[in-house]
Amino acid sequence: MMRKFAPMLKFGTLMVSLTLSGCAVLSPGDADARWADYQNWSKVNNQPVTGDHTGFLGGLHEGAQGYREVYVNQTGLAAISGTAPYNYPVGTVVVKEQYKNQAAWQEAKSPNLTIMVKVSDSTPSLATDWAWSRGYGKEAKEDSFCSSCHTIAFANDFVFSNAAAMAQFQ
Repeated sequence: MMRKFAPMLKFGTLMVSLTLSGCAVLSPGDADARWADYQNWSKVNNQPVTGDHTGFLGGLHEGAQGYREVYVNQTGLAAISGTAPYNYPVGTVVVKEQYKNQAAWQEAKSPNLTIMVKVSDSTPSLATDWAWSRGYGKEAKEDSFCSSCHTIAFANDFVFSNAAAMAQFQ
């Protein structure tokens, strides 16, 4: 009798495996190598970033109700942890996890991600020195929507999440 159901059991096991593998939050094979392992980097904030510390967030990055975690790679760690003026070296990558609310943050499943990559160094700094990605598996490229908002942080090399700004989330 078991032999009769063996193919169905194998198929069922395969379907469960495929379903579970589809639930994996972040698979390093899905991302650009520059940020595939970002969860192993330094987190800029000890507590989740909430509210609107910039004063003009609106609905972006899950808005004032959102919960955000910010990570930086080793290349940008000294700059983001230091003091103004913040001048990030080429190769800096900043990843922001964004959750709709506290419950979503506590579950830590499938955050929305936005990513900044310092790709060149101009004097004075330009928004085009950064490439932007709106997702883990997306390509980093010039993005006028992202850079237009980040231009407000021009004095901090277009990065809002620096040590001074994150002090309230420590």
